[in-house]
Amino acid sequence: MEPSSRETLRKKGFAMKKVIIASVMAIGLAACGGGGGDKAALVKACLADGDGTQKQCDCMADTFVKDLDPKVLKVIVEASKAEDSEAVIMSKMGELEPAQLQSMMTVMIGAAGTCGMEM
Repeated sequence: MEPSSRETLRKKGFAMKKVIIASVMAIGLAACGGGGGDKAALVKACLADGDGTQKQCDCMADTFVKDLDPKVLKVIVEASKAEDSEAVIMSKMGELEPAQLQSMMTVMIGAAGTCGMEM
């Protein structure tokens, strides 16, 4: 691979990380305390951030639990429970494959539309 191609891929990866962080934050996965199970943690974070109703947050969490790759779901749940969710996202995104990142964005955008959440 040519150096310019690597640089382009690196820039695209960095831009994608920024989009992912913004998306996660926009749908309400802000810092919060613990909870029972993945869905409960996601719903709690969503409601705590005030970005959605109970019904919308339940819908988002159900979709994430059902459709996200288990490794991606683990990162999002971990971030939703952290004091500094952005730091968790940034530190963990590098562990995910490009296909996982792409799938995550597809699931998030689709869930936002289906659940009536604004991105």
